[in-house]
Amino acid sequence: MRDLCGIETFTTVTERWSLKEYADGSAKLHVNRTFVPDDPRIPIEKGAGTTFIAPDGTRRVVGKPIHLISQIGGGVLILDAGRVDFDPSGEVIAMRGPHPSLGTDLAPYY
Repeated sequence: MRDLCGIETFTTVTERWSLKEYADGSAKLHVNRTFVPDDPRIPIEKGAGTTFIAPDGTRRVVGKPIHLISQIGGGVLILDAGRVDFDPSGEVIAMRGPHPSLGTDLAPYY
């Protein structure tokens, strides 16, 4: 965290994930994670989503991959939610829902 925002803190990380791979080369990855810094100046970061990976390398991410919550006042600082489709090179090819963190430097939020 120090490299990102200049603050040194302990952070509690809770993460669960599951990966299913299929015979056709496709896969499904589900992740649910929470980062809670001891320092209240740093927001809580949550994320939950499922990534569907097609045999051709295209990916679809569905859920809330990033949700930043202020520890001071509890307000939402940023929320990505919905669906984003990526081509095999990682370029966005379709998007539904708000995704303010895509292509954004998140350092100011921390």
